Amino acid sequence: TIRIGLLLEDTSREARSLAFAFQKTPYFDTTIHYNRKQIENDLIASKIRGFVVIPQDFTKRIRANETVTIQIIADGSETNTASFVESY
Repeated sequence: TIRIGLLLEDTSREARSLAFAFQKTPYFDTTIHYNRKQIENDLIASKIRGFVVIPQDFTKRIRANETVTIQIIADGSETNTASFVESY
């Protein structure tokens, strides 16, 4: 498993449902964060290999039937991380 962080900028039911899916997959060991600075510090300290950002307009866009963009930040110090992110 890969240790990742998940930054929840939107805490709606829909966003929490996506976060729950990340937590339940056998591929990731996911830690939920609500503070960007803390998640960035965890990445710098190598506590996580990367993180996913669920933006604050996540639910609004879903309900408007618009495309939702999530951000993925990966630790660039490991060459295999980029390959892993690309696979998923």
